[in-house]
Amino acid sequence: MTSFDETFDLAVQNGDIAGAVMLAKSKSGSTILSKAIGTQNLKPGDDTPYTGQSVMLLASLTKLLTSIAALQLVERGQVTLDQDVLPLLPAFAALDIFHGYTADGKPILTKRHNPVTLRQLLTHSSGAAYSFTLDSPLAEYRTRIQGRTLLNGDTIDTMFDYPLLFEAGEGWQYGSSIDRVGQVIEAISGQSLEDFFAANIYAPLGLTTGTFWPDRRRDLDPHRAALTYRSPETGRVVATSQEESLTDGLTEPFGGHGLFMSADDYLEVLHSLLADDERLLRRETSALMFRGHLSAASRARLGEQMQNADWTVGDFPSSMEYDWGFGGMLIDGAFHDYHRKGTLAWGGAGNQYWFIDRESGICAVLGTQVFPSGDKKVEKLLTAFQKEVYERIGKGRQRR
Repeated sequence: MTSFDETFDLAVQNGDIAGAVMLAKSKSGSTILSKAIGTQNLKPGDDTPYTGQSVMLLASLTKLLTSIAALQLVERGQVTLDQDVLPLLPAFAALDIFHGYTADGKPILTKRHNPVTLRQLLTHSSGAAYSFTLDSPLAEYRTRIQGRTLLNGDTIDTMFDYPLLFEAGEGWQYGSSIDRVGQVIEAISGQSLEDFFAANIYAPLGLTTGTFWPDRRRDLDPHRAALTYRSPETGRVVATSQEESLTDGLTEPFGGHGLFMSADDYLEVLHSLLADDERLLRRETSALMFRGHLSAASRARLGEQMQNADWTVGDFPSSMEYDWGFGGMLIDGAFHDYHRKGTLAWGGAGNQYWFIDRESGICAVLGTQVFPSGDKKVEKLLTAFQKEVYERIGKGRQRR
């Protein structure tokens, strides 16, 4: 049987990944796993190794930090979870709801009526979707009706100016809701998300690599990990310009996918929430992150989508026992091979993955840069990583 170390070493040798970093900590702060393999980029003659300080595009791992920042404002009494935040989001408030097409191909649109709360934005139950995800019903609208590419736009309002899919609270759809949360944070605080994160997340934890604007941080240049994609011809990862389509040209921080950070720093965020050390959030507030917040209708829709979880990154078996906490997917049952009930977890388009399992007393992150999401070769590595972490603490599979 191939060992954990051999599995990842072979993945680099075979071109399944250029490199990766895998980190896990216990609640007490002891190291469970710390492994980095491969190189930061694929440039000939450049063998700079991946390390815990390699700076990656977090993609949707950004959403956790934006959720934390919003909860900090809730703690301060500057906004409530169930407050209608549409007055702070005029462009979002003007969006219609999409219901499909007429027989002759015209879009069917209706006006939105329900208020939209911060809770609904934080849990992807606002009606906002992505046009560029797998099987998105809005992909055709974006290209044929609007005549634009899927990722066209330099601001949140221009990139996500297509319709909603349902009235807030009446469904569930992964999408741009957390980018709208970022706009709420900026409107209330009077700061850019870059500055708010620096003062309220990076400073309390002593983080040094987080930024939405890595090109302005020349000190990060030696640590930048290149983005890659899998060549359909060879099956090996090759350098990609995907970074440009995700973040290049943006003129404001995207709280849903725009942050860059090292895995070392990201693990510190996870560990603060696991240890409940109150450096980021009070205990009563962080507890909210590990509870389900979806309405019955929204949770039912999430369950339907999780019957085929190919659109996710990570180990999410088909089940109806999912909910959405604040910052990630909530494991809401004992169906999972390793994650215990109450585990919060999510992934990013670079096939990164994180989780916080408070019952087991562990947190972990796997960082790599293989685009797009859902890569089957990396998925096997994510499963091996997760298995190794749990076995190292003596908590192997809970299902046999």
